[in-house]
Formats: sequence, structure tokens, C-alpha cells
Amino acid sequence: MRWILSLAVCVSLISSAAQAQQTDNLIFSASRILPAPVLQTNTYRIADSVLVSEHQFQFNIKTSYGTFPVTGIPMLEKRLSELRAIEEAGKLGNQAVAVKGAWATLKRTPQGAEHLLADPLGTLKQAPRGIKKMAANFIDPVSRHAGSDSRRKLAANLGVDSETRNPVLKQMLIQLAAREMVGQSATKFALSAAIPGLGTLSSMENLRDTVAAKSPHELLGQMDAELTQLGSWGPVKDSFIKSSNWTILEKLTFMQSYKRLVGVEHADLLLYLANRDGSEAEILRRLITVKLLAELHAKNPIQSLSEAGLPVAWLRDGQVVGVCSIDYLTNSAEVQQVAKGFRQSNPTKTISLLSAGWVSPEAQKTLTENRITFVRADFAANAKIAGQSNNSQESRR
Repeated sequence: MRWILSLAVCVSLISSAAQAQQTDNLIFSASRILPAPVLQTNTYRIADSVLVSEHQFQFNIKTSYGTFPVTGIPMLEKRLSELRAIEEAGKLGNQAVAVKGAWATLKRTPQGAEHLLADPLGTLKQAPRGIKKMAANFIDPVSRHAGSDSRRKLAANLGVDSETRNPVLKQMLIQLAAREMVGQSATKFALSAAIPGLGTLSSMENLRDTVAAKSPHELLGQMDAELTQLGSWGPVKDSFIKSSNWTILEKLTFMQSYKRLVGVEHADLLLYLANRDGSEAEILRRLITVKLLAELHAKNPIQSLSEAGLPVAWLRDGQVVGVCSIDYLTNSAEVQQVAKGFRQSNPTKTISLLSAGWVSPEAQKTLTENRITFVRADFAANAKIAGQSNNSQESRR
């Protein structure tokens, strides 16, 4: 290992936290979390009841084709953008019939549809009997590449990833690209326009044009060269470049932030963490984590990184900052134990917890008691609930 894994006392505690059932099962109203234009359109409606589980919001998107679960705000942002793209793509080349047909295929096996849309990466590994073959037909890791020039340009115009894991959108992109319908999609649909008030993944916007303009081979070669120049450890670098779990757009987004950490000791820890298996929602959270670290480094230089169940930044001025990508930090028993253990391991350090999400009043009290400051990232400042909790719109399960 080229990095130091410190704060060992916290590792087992945080690992158990990831596996344990939450004791603080809160339920929010969706209208309290999201901007009004996001809650409902002609295409979908977000169910009002939003559970907090393992510090992530659990949304349900209701459409005419069924109800689909979504974990976390970043994943919600992506799924809603895909629904918008499906709606727009359906107007091209009389694709409305194709849309209905693709959804109907999923709807014939409701459990399969739920799994396929909630966690495409995990479906082929843990698909219920009877849907494995269907899942394989929709999501073939071998064929999930960036596609032809036409497909990449079409995806860029629609504001989505050309390697989308959404089975319906994927089939539409393939069919429309084959029919050379790019010219009819000349108007771009920005992600921020589809989902006002979120913008968590807005950094992907310009990178879609890069994916459209360059071949996958060229982009992967470019990233490989950049990581080599940054001194990244060969095996970890190669695993990231060759990973089939990450799309090229996701890798470019990761690299956009990662390159800003030049000079930080053990920065390739982030590549090691990126190579771990994970759902699509987890990949998005990893993108936010590296973005948080890049923003932190720009304001207060980081000396080195380590891991204690989450990335820990050791700043040049002596401060310690844990970085986590959560929606809402609850005051679970594990959080209480981790906060206490973190402080006991560093009795004299100034410690902060940096996140793009919010903290409950109870969790805030626990952090304060252990002299840990919760800091919410600047780029998340336009979100709605801004850390407030416990009113008539929030209940405890």
C-alpha cells in the first residue's frame, strides 16, 4: 500500500454502520426536500413520502409504467434527466411506440423492472430467477460502450450519458443513432433545465461534448497518460481505466476533480476506493466525494489522504477533515460511536466533517459534543432544506 490507513479505531465502527439497520428512520415530505418544479411533470410524479435510510433519501418515482425506487439525490437527479430525455427522444422519428414497447417489456416482470432501474449494475449479479436473461439483454457489459459517433452526439444533445444504464433510454439511443436522427435533436436539453434547483452533477454538462467529439479509445488513452503523469500506482490506475462499472463520462468527471488534487500525498487512495464494487448510486456518491476533496484542497491545501471508512483529509494547517457523500446524517448509534472514536484518536486536533448533504439536529448535537464541526459544501448551498429538521413535515417511523 502506498497510503497510510490511519484512525484504525474508526474502521470497524464505520464498517458496521454500513451494514447495520438504522435506528433513526425518518420520513420527510418530498416537497420539503426538492424544488417545486421537480416534484411532478406530465411524465412522472415523486411520491411525497421520502424515507431516510443509511443517511440517504429513498425516493419513489411514479410513472404511467410503474413506480421505481431511487436512492439518493444524485441518483434522483440522473433518473429524472433520463425521463426527460426519453420524453424528448420519443418525439424523434416517431419513437413513441418504441418507448411504450420498451417499458412494456419491463412491466411484464414488475420485480425485474424495479431491480433493473434501481440498480442496473447489480441486476446481472443478483437477478431474481426469471429476469436474469431479460436483464442481460438490456444491459450487456460488453456492449455498454460509448457507441457510435451518432449515438454519442445524440446523447450529448439530450443531456445524458451515451453509456446510460437506463434500459429504455439505451434502446432508444441505439435505434435513433442507427437511423441518423441526430440532426433532429439539435437543441440541447441541459440537466439543470430538466431539474432546477439541484445541479449536483452539473459538472458533467461540458464533458458530454468531449465524449461526443472524441473516440472512447482516445479518451481512455488520455486519462491513462494523465494518471501516469500524476504518479498514480500502476495496478490501481489500470483497474480504473479498464473498469466496466464506470462509464467513460463518469471517469472523465472523476478525473476532472482528481487532477485538482495534484501534490496531495496518497491521492491514489481515491482510485482504490473507486475500484470497489458498487451500485450506480454509489458511483455517483464517489464522484461527489472527490469533488468535495478538490473544492477543499483549493481553499485549504491538503497534505495527505487516508481512510477510516471514509476519506480523511489531513490539511497542511493541521486540521483533519472527514469527507462523506450523504443526503441526511442521522444520529444513529454508529454515528455516535464513530464521532466519539474519532475524537479520542485525535484529542487535540481541529476536526470537521464535510458533506454535500444535511445533518439532523440530534446528529449535530453529537458532533458538537465531540468537538466536530459539520460543514456543508458551497456547491450544495442552493438545495432546499438547508439542514433544518423536526417540523410538521418530518416524522419518525
